[in-house]
Parts: sequence; C-alpha cells; structure tokens
Amino acid sequence: MCGAMEADPFEQPYWNLDQYLIWLASRDPAAVLRATDRPNSGTTEPGATVELPTVTVTPSEETPVVSGGTTTAETTPAEAPTETAQVEGAPKGAEPTEEGTPATTPPIGWCEHRKSNVDRQKVEMEALRAIKGGYIKARVEFNGKWFTPDDPEWFADWVIEFEGEPNFAALLMRTTKHGRREKVRPRFNPQSIRRLYPSPSNICDNPDVENPDVGPFIAYFDAWCWLTERNSLQELLPIDEADSRAEKTIRYICMNTPEKLTMWGFRKADPDAELKPVTPQAWQGLSINPLRGQPETDLKAVGYRREYGAATKGESGRVIWTGLCFDRKQFVAAADAAARTNTAQATIT
Repeated sequence: MCGAMEADPFEQPYWNLDQYLIWLASRDPAAVLRATDRPNSGTTEPGATVELPTVTVTPSEETPVVSGGTTTAETTPAEAPTETAQVEGAPKGAEPTEEGTPATTPPIGWCEHRKSNVDRQKVEMEALRAIKGGYIKARVEFNGKWFTPDDPEWFADWVIEFEGEPNFAALLMRTTKHGRREKVRPRFNPQSIRRLYPSPSNICDNPDVENPDVGPFIAYFDAWCWLTERNSLQELLPIDEADSRAEKTIRYICMNTPEKLTMWGFRKADPDAELKPVTPQAWQGLSINPLRGQPETDLKAVGYRREYGAATKGESGRVIWTGLCFDRKQFVAAADAAARTNTAQATIT
C-alpha cells in the first residue's frame, strides 16, 4: 500500500472541511492528505447505493424538509456511533482510516495549518463564499444519512468553528432563533474543488517561465496560463475569474504602460515575417485567441502543434497577428509589479 505522501488526495471519495481549507490556502496535496484522519473525516464506507432522502430547504428552516429519492450515499456502519447534524463534540478515541485501521499519526488540520503564513480570514471567507454561492456543494448528515441541500441559501447563517481537543476539527456552526447552537461536519467532492481551484499546472511549476536562459520570448498562451494560475493561488480566485483577470491585466499594462510590457507578434499580411511590437493603438479592438497562432518556425522547432496566441479584429474578424509573445524578463517583472500594486490597493481598502 502506498504511503500517504504518495497517495492522490483527489482519489478520496470526499474531503472534510479541514482539507478544503488547506487546499484553498496552499494547493498542497501532501498537506491535504495529512488532514484526512481528523474527527470530521468520518467513519463511513462510501459508495453504497441506498434509498436516501433528498432535501429541499429554505434558509429559515432549522431542520431540513425531506422528500423521497434514490442517490449514492456514504452509509454509517452499524457498529459505529451515528452522528446527527446537531452533534456537540467530536467522536472520542482514535478515528479509523479509510482502510479501517486506527489512525496513529496526529493529523494536521486547518486549525494548525492556519498558524503558518496564510491569510486565515481571507481563506475562510472564500470557502464560505463558494459554499453559500453554490459553487462548491456541501454534503451534511441528517438522521445517519448524507444529503446535499438543494438551496445553497441553507448555508447562509453558517460560520466556521473548531472543536474536538486536542486535534481541533473544522466544522460549520450556526445559532438558531431559539439560541441553540447547531453544528455540521460537511463533506465535499474533491473533484469539484479541483475544478474551481485547480492545482498549478506544469506551466506554473516550470521554472522556465521565469528563466530567461530558456529563450528571450514566452508565448502569449504560456504567459497567460502562468499569470492565471498565480492569480488563482495568490488571490484565492476561482479559475474562471483568475483567467479573466489575467487577460485584463495583460491588456491593461500593454495599452497603458507599453514601456513596462510590450506584446510582440507577426503581422499576418507582412511578407517579411519579422517580430514587431503591438502598439497601444494597435491593441484597440483586438480580440486575443490564446489557442491559435503558432508560428511555422516554432512548429518546426518543437515538432508538434501547440497553443501560442493570435489576435483578430473583434471576436470573429480576420486574423491580424500571429505568434503573439512577450519578452520573458519584461513579462515577469510587469506581472510582479502588478501583483504588488494589487496587494497595496487591497491593504488600503
């Protein structure tokens, strides 16, 4: 059996809240695995198909309203104590792992991980935003069964809390209108988390992006992906928002401060096929397609088709520029300066 450090956390049937928060803060698979065997990891065996209630709820309801349905659920073994959504306190004793053996290594959950150099409040606010907005679905336990509230507004009043000394576990808590504290230990689909907050790709991990010895230029596509994923990691942004911000950042710098960043390319109608700068005036009305535009010289050099960067006049106009790229050193410096500016503005506001 592979050790925990060799395992893939995305192959697990679910993540607990600790794991979700740690991934959001660090994108570190090993750290996520170290939080697996916490009290809110659960003792259930996933994958059994059973008759389960499905839930339709409103934010004002204190308990879910149940209707019939069939779904795939994680069922609690008969010999294990069953927890309801209102259980106070963590299970006592060592928690079984997914292989059914007691956990002996003290877990490192979010409560411990957040002591490192991370913005704890920012991470927790982003996690709650995704849950309450329905971008990340949370499963909770009700009468020994697991369900996903249909309406994400059901989570509107929940906040993140910890319990279960000495190994504190992250959970969701709210206070009802009668003053009673309710606590749930949600589970999440790790694949949906990865889709919204992806791990760094080879482009982001590859030091060649910031290594001028590889070559003086970097393709628009590579630069865009690198900046997208850095935005996602540093700003805790969903990937769709991060790539939109990366595109806007590149466009803004090139159009307003070309001395800091200039995009280069081959004019489609230019017979001499020399790299030329795309001036701020030329940027007007251009639509960038990062998937097209590979120069023939690059195709011959690498031996395969790949994404590069092309510009058209408008969304569906004719191709004006191909082989879009940046000076590697200039791009990294401009991206770093933009990141510092964003950080300073966030601090002021």
